[in-house]
Amino acid sequence: MTTQRSFKARVRARMEKTGESYTTARRHLISRAAEPASTAASPPAPTEPTATAAAAQTERIADDLIRARTGRGWAEWFALLDAASATGWTHTRIARHLATEHEVPGWWAQTVTVGYEQARGLRASAPPPRRAASGPTGPVAPPGSSSASTLSASRRPGSASCTRS
Repeated sequence: MTTQRSFKARVRARMEKTGESYTTARRHLISRAAEPASTAASPPAPTEPTATAAAAQTERIADDLIRARTGRGWAEWFALLDAASATGWTHTRIARHLATEHEVPGWWAQTVTVGYEQARGLRASAPPPRRAASGPTGPVAPPGSSSASTLSASRRPGSASCTRS
């Protein structure tokens, strides 16, 4: 039987709405539930644009390429979105605005949106580093090492740690 049926339904609804993968949608819903109510309702405060904040997206995709695919360069898109007060909008709303009002193709609308969010401090420039796998008390021992064989031996059926009293 499926557990947390209503939560899974909300995850799938978010997937449908945003186009995110199941894991990403689930992570957003879990993090939103963990936030205090006062911070969940208010959008992050916009910051002044900085060259370093926008560096990640604007360095990966050249201004000439953005202009060729969308009709405008980075600075023009940023000015246009600032004029529309897009710093208070969600990522989805910004991308949808670009696609519907300015006829930017979907992928490029996402690209411009991420660049804008990074430039305005609404999104981190790079994803957080990946964490190493760890067990209950620390890093997982590689197979064949003495600690791995001790651990697996202690969990075998019939061993002292697995018998019931």
